[in-house]
Amino acid sequence: MRRSDEEQRGQKGSLSPDIEALIDVIHDCRSEAVIYRSAIGSRMARLKKTKTGYFDKISRRDSENVLGTLPSIFPEWLGSQSFLKRCDCRFAYVVGEMARGIATSDMVVEAVKAGFVGFFGSAGLKPSLVAKAIHDIRRQVEGDSAWGMNLIHSPDRPEQESQMIDLFLREKIRNVSASAFMTLSKEIVRYSAAGLARGKMGEINRATNVFAKVSRPEVAKAFLTPPPFVMLKELVNEGAISEEQAEFHSKLPTAEFLTVEADSGGHTDGRPLTSLFPTIAEVRDRAVREYNYPNAILLGAAGGIGTPTAAAAAFALGADFIVTGSVNQSATESGLSNDARALLCNAEISDFGMVPAADMFEVGAKVQVLKRGTMFGVTAQRLQDFYRRYSCFADFTDRDKQWLEEKVLRMSFEEAWQQARSYHSAYNQKLCVRADTDDRTKLALVFKRFLFQASKWAR
Repeated sequence: MRRSDEEQRGQKGSLSPDIEALIDVIHDCRSEAVIYRSAIGSRMARLKKTKTGYFDKISRRDSENVLGTLPSIFPEWLGSQSFLKRCDCRFAYVVGEMARGIATSDMVVEAVKAGFVGFFGSAGLKPSLVAKAIHDIRRQVEGDSAWGMNLIHSPDRPEQESQMIDLFLREKIRNVSASAFMTLSKEIVRYSAAGLARGKMGEINRATNVFAKVSRPEVAKAFLTPPPFVMLKELVNEGAISEEQAEFHSKLPTAEFLTVEADSGGHTDGRPLTSLFPTIAEVRDRAVREYNYPNAILLGAAGGIGTPTAAAAAFALGADFIVTGSVNQSATESGLSNDARALLCNAEISDFGMVPAADMFEVGAKVQVLKRGTMFGVTAQRLQDFYRRYSCFADFTDRDKQWLEEKVLRMSFEEAWQQARSYHSAYNQKLCVRADTDDRTKLALVFKRFLFQASKWAR
């Protein structure tokens, strides 16, 4: 982002002419640059070649002593031109979804207006709130190609995934970012297949695009190969898709856009992008050779892209597009509270840590959170330790009971359980019945409820 003129004038006053010229060159990346030898040494400037073959702004003698040229660079050239065409956007950048509305409808609107692709953070929200966001976005932007909704895999709440897909298909949402999937679900295949239709020239067109976030080769392979025949057959028998759509999908991947997610703030395996991206690219290339798909499979890069340098590195790896995530929280359009934004803006790279994820607490999955200025990281990890050490609340030492009830829950364990039970009984009565007779399940639900509430308080 370019600094204000006042900032630049204040800094330039103390810089040498060579450095000032270099700063001007960097900011004006759309013009050609030359390095030339002058009477006072090598210099650099953004110049234009005249009709006579010499450069403007410098003398003819200096023009004859040009040491090298740097071509102009347009941000529109970075990434894949196919991505720009298919998503009807100006830049190969995606403002990624941040769950539970942190990536707001306003953020999506501003992203599209700026020439990017934007995804609304619909994961964890009620369908009615997501429907309102869809209508808000459509009121302010033209077309549906450059924005979409988020779908997070919910193995413990399959009906929630189904309700979201129903909404997306009813509202004719063109793009869905699928996150936290460990394997294909029938619902994401339903969304992918429901948009397939025969074109005027006999080609197969897609009206629904899946942007699959992956951090493992086996998950990438699942999205890159045609869905299992049994799954397609079940969808046909249920009337969810037609036999023709099932036939189309038997020759096509579920996702033609894959976001390779390296170490990030969400569900991640903590792998570096420089190792993970080439690995997933190889999986993609093998699938394309084996199935001879008609459309290119585009790979995006995500995880740790919070600076221009990181974005440049991702493009250098061969990314067709890049996806920002955690950095979006600091934007004025984000759904995060002002206090939380201020904490993030003052954070350094060492101020983050891995803690148990609320939605995958029992299996030990972790997410990255801010440590500086908050006790959440320490608290979350201690809850995980309690879950591993104790079978029920009655087994806690008196000291641990006091810490949990007074410092964390701010109420008795039984009161916290009744709140958690009330929440879960609305959609999963079987889970509540199991917890009534299984103290370990009860413990997990109370802890998960606290972790879930903590992210809500940050908003």
